[in-house]
Amino acid sequence: MKRMIAVCGLDCGPCEARIATQADDLVEKQRVAAKWREEFHDPAIDVDYVTCDGCRSGSSVLICGWCRRCPLRLCAIARDVDTCAHCGEYDVCEKVVEFDKEIPGTKDRLAKIRAELKPSGPALAKRPRRRRTPTA
Repeated sequence: MKRMIAVCGLDCGPCEARIATQADDLVEKQRVAAKWREEFHDPAIDVDYVTCDGCRSGSSVLICGWCRRCPLRLCAIARDVDTCAHCGEYDVCEKVVEFDKEIPGTKDRLAKIRAELKPSGPALAKRPRRRRTPTA
């Protein structure tokens, strides 16, 4: 399975919401929504909320409810970087620290991505993002 790395370093590829969206499988999206309602104690989670192509897909419509408002995603868009690891301020970012408290392992995933990058420093923040457009 192809890896789709989110702004926070998660791999969107195996996400059940993304897989159901790619398959255009309404029944599976309903199952995922029911599971997430229980798991996240949020009765408002519905099929639209779990419809997602990944936070870096380039689609403003097919991004799950959480990812639409994710502080890391919004910051990466504003800074025009692929992931937090590509940001010149990554090492001092409070958003990453707070996000790691909610989703443990975030800092570790981003540190691995950052270690794979070419020379560190301000050049990381200047790296242009590859724009992706949704496929029909």
